[in-house]
Amino acid sequence: MHADNPNETQEVVVGAVIIRDFKASTCDEPGHHHSRLCGSALEVSLGERRDTLWHMKYGEPIDYSILDIKGEKYLFTDNTYFYQYGYTVERWELYSLSPEHFMEPVFDQAIDLYQEAPRENNGEYTHYLNKTDVEVTTGDTIKFYIKRYTVICPESFSTCDTVLRTTEHTYFSVP
Repeated sequence: MHADNPNETQEVVVGAVIIRDFKASTCDEPGHHHSRLCGSALEVSLGERRDTLWHMKYGEPIDYSILDIKGEKYLFTDNTYFYQYGYTVERWELYSLSPEHFMEPVFDQAIDLYQEAPRENNGEYTHYLNKTDVEVTTGDTIKFYIKRYTVICPESFSTCDTVLRTTEHTYFSVP
């Protein structure tokens, strides 16, 4: 959930819980899309209790949704992080919004989406890539459909070879 203006604060009410989405409020407008120091925040409150989730992701707002699982409300976040040499990780987190377990982490899953390793052999460079595609569905369970590929790309050729493909399914049920 997020509005068109990436710096605009948005408030969502879920029962007694209030979620304030601060977007990329720590960015100044000129450096908004390029600063690694731009923080995005969600402030979640229930009466006097408050918790804040911070993500440092190039001024992008936190991607989140509210899930209703077995009659309870949960905050589900899905964010992608980029590191050196294209290394990319996607992370999903689930937090309870119930008064008894307010903002307690229920689930945390991180999956490497992309990693590249160049190697030299006899003066020729070859790039080894590990790529992952993930599809997530939510309901009473959170399901991850994961496709992984290992690709070899010699610099002296214009094509790459996929040498390994795997598919896996991971399920998480809220207790």
